[in-house]
Amino acid sequence: MRVLSNIGYREDVSEKFKEFNILTIPSLYIYKCLCYMHCNKHRYLQHNNIHNYTTRYSENLRIPFLRLSHSKNMLNYYGPVFYNKLNDNIKNLNLLKFQNVIKIYLISKTFYNVEEFVDAIVEVAI
Repeated sequence: MRVLSNIGYREDVSEKFKEFNILTIPSLYIYKCLCYMHCNKHRYLQHNNIHNYTTRYSENLRIPFLRLSHSKNMLNYYGPVFYNKLNDNIKNLNLLKFQNVIKIYLISKTFYNVEEFVDAIVEVAI
C-alpha cells in the first residue's frame, strides 16, 4: 500500500486503504468469515434451539467450546463470534446486499487485527 500511494514508512496508511477501497488482511478475513456464516448459518445452533427461554440473544449463534486456544483461531470459533456482532436487520439481507454492506463497513473502518472488530460496536447503515 505504501508503494502504491508513495508515502513514507512512518505515515498512516489507513486513509489510503479507504481511498483505494482495499480491505486490510484482517478485514478480508472477517469479510470471508461473515460471508461463509451468512450462507451456512443453518449449520450452527442458535441459543433458542438449546433452551426454550426467551432471552435477549436467543437468535445468536452458539459459540462452540474449544479447549485449546489454538483452535480459537479457526472459522468454527470466529465465524459465530463475528456473525453475532451484526444486527438482525443485516443478518436478514440477501447475500449480494449483505456482502456489499459488510464490505463498505469494513473498508470504512480499516481494522488491523481481528480483536478490533470483536471489540467494536458494529453499526452499519443499510
